[in-house]
Amino acid sequence: MAEHVHLRRSRIEDFLSTFLGDWRRDDPWDSLESLLRHRAPIRCLILLDEVPLYIDQVARRDVARATEDLRRLDRFRTHPAARVLLTGSISLRAVARQLDLSLSADWNQQALEPLDPTDGIALFMDRCPGACAEVAADHAQRLAGGNPRWILRLAQLVTSTDREIGIDEVEQAVSRLLDQQPFGQDIGHLSRHPEHGRLRATLELASIEGATEISILAGLQSRGCTRGDAQALLEILRDEFFLDGSARLRLPLLARWLARRS
Repeated sequence: MAEHVHLRRSRIEDFLSTFLGDWRRDDPWDSLESLLRHRAPIRCLILLDEVPLYIDQVARRDVARATEDLRRLDRFRTHPAARVLLTGSISLRAVARQLDLSLSADWNQQALEPLDPTDGIALFMDRCPGACAEVAADHAQRLAGGNPRWILRLAQLVTSTDREIGIDEVEQAVSRLLDQQPFGQDIGHLSRHPEHGRLRATLELASIEGATEISILAGLQSRGCTRGDAQALLEILRDEFFLDGSARLRLPLLARWLARRS
């Protein structure tokens, strides 16, 4: 039997503090190992939220500690007394790559990818305040790049009318969204990323009509990036579903927002 420990909006430090008290006097991973030993023979199911972001934030202060935390976490996840589920709004593989580490091949990592068009259309039509034309719902999900968060946000901003909601109403919702300052501050974790400036420059280059991976790399190199750093920036944005495999923007809403501020 697994004992489920539900942690709401917690970080690794919160988890350790809850169960171990003043764990900071000791190595946190050794303390967690001790906790599992004392709870034997009960197998614990441990849920840790925003682990990649935690490792990323630690790395800004202490790369060596972040590297060791990630290595210990890699070993801890196979502990016989525990099953570990990690969640996060950013890619753990991308964070590991920034630390010049690679995760073990047996990590079972599941990415929540953008919705396919059929599901995106259905979601928008279901959440609209009134009857909606399918062509309008398709327009909305394309602008949102299949991202359910922005599909839902656009649906919330559509003004109900006495007639069927069409593309004009969707475009009005887009204007309301882009007028809201938080949109630019809330496009994922990028605003908190140590490479925020160069990531935004990469997105700006990708938003130029006709942009290709070659032109983006050239643009970044002209701004002082090495080719290796430029390629790493592209990989981060691919991991976060801002760019597709061909380095095209997957979120047209973002392209419009960037164009307004260029």
